Amino acid sequence: PKVHIDKAIWVQSFASLDGGIVWQLCADSSDTVYAAGNFRELINFNPGFGLAIRHSSSDFDPYLICLDNSGAFNWVMSIPGRNIPRRQDSSHVAICGDSIAWAHGSTIDYIDYSGEVLARMEIACLMIRAFDLDAKGNAYVLCRPEFLKKYDLNGNELWSVQSSGYYAIDISS
Repeated sequence: PKVHIDKAIWVQSFASLDGGIVWQLCADSSDTVYAAGNFRELINFNPGFGLAIRHSSSDFDPYLICLDNSGAFNWVMSIPGRNIPRRQDSSHVAICGDSIAWAHGSTIDYIDYSGEVLARMEIACLMIRAFDLDAKGNAYVLCRPEFLKKYDLNGNELWSVQSSGYYAIDISS
């Protein structure tokens, strides 16, 4: 739900036969909402009257959905056959300025506001566990096994730090 001062402005749900998981939500400057997660079987991502049906081709497939600031359906993207484990937070979305990035498995897609993929990069990471962007659109990725890595917009690894726990790091470096 989108919440404003202790009251819900709108709430949406999706129709599913066997489940979907939302791992991350974020909103851009116009309050357009993006949700990233995994789903299996058959799901209708359009919470309104239309249909946006997707069928997973593996155990769990990643998705990214876009809803406008009133909760109306804009678009959904899914990647069939990625077979991402259910219990891992493995589909993430991040927004910074004009950059929207969707991380799933070991792939990062940079997309525009209409849902078109502008660039795709495969990264040296078994599974993405956490994800964010800096002001320039560079990606910061917590990988499985536990490494924190920084990638530029071309997918080049700029640095990597092995993580033995949770700690703060200056992502501007």
